[in-house]
Amino acid sequence: MSLNEQPKVRIYEPGSDLRHPGQFFRLLSEDLSTCWELSWQLFVRDLKAQYRQSFLGYFWAFAPPLLNAGVFIFLQSSGAVQIEDTGVPYPLFVMIGTLMWQSVVEALMNPGLGMSKAKGILSKINFPRESILLASIWLLLFNVMIRMLILASLLIFYKVELQLAALWFPVAFTSLLTLSLSIGILLSIVGSLYTDIVRGLPIITQFLMFLSPIIYPPRDSGIIGFLSSWNPISPLLTSARHGLLGQQQTQLFEISIFIPISFALFLFSWLAFKLVLPRLIERMPS
Repeated sequence: MSLNEQPKVRIYEPGSDLRHPGQFFRLLSEDLSTCWELSWQLFVRDLKAQYRQSFLGYFWAFAPPLLNAGVFIFLQSSGAVQIEDTGVPYPLFVMIGTLMWQSVVEALMNPGLGMSKAKGILSKINFPRESILLASIWLLLFNVMIRMLILASLLIFYKVELQLAALWFPVAFTSLLTLSLSIGILLSIVGSLYTDIVRGLPIITQFLMFLSPIIYPPRDSGIIGFLSSWNPISPLLTSARHGLLGQQQTQLFEISIFIPISFALFLFSWLAFKLVLPRLIERMPS
């Protein structure tokens, strides 16, 4: 900024920001344009902190899903657990599922963890809070990129030939991550005041894992089938895996509903974060 250039002044008034929607969306656009550099710095800081004191380093970016898959592969091969025919080698089936599921878990948890780390400065320093969300998204994309390399190696090892149906994978998987991020952002708003969200989410995701067709093919009947039908993660995850493996899509109706819903919910959650967070910061201890 030059010596003659006047600094920008922002006036804060009581009441809802939506009283002046034009001004609200203009400020939202300005904050997004100014928070990219800060979000990248926060991402680099979190990435270094995550692996700085780790002997195995970036191995932990994909170790949890592979270890989880290893458990179920052992149980299935030993006959302790009976899994229906998946149409492909079971190790490939379950590893694809667990790799995608780990990304879903991170999308749910990263926004809340980012808010928890920044809680000490939220009420002391005025900065674009969107940078916290963007930093959590950068971290998610970094880990997803590593898992996609593992996924590509699996497809090569099992000699899977990609077909035109593979185009479903980026569409469904992106929608799945977007939906999970949207829920994670909404939970982070509440979690900025109550730590129960961050503490309870790992338990909930572990339960959701068994309600989603990750270690078993999708079912249409029984209790699992009924609960899965109400789980929005199931059709998107199934569609992504079926597309990657060249299998027939079986939930086109559900997919056509949840894909637009996931992006609409992401926009809603981002606006809710922008609107509600300043009010919550006022209630935080200084």
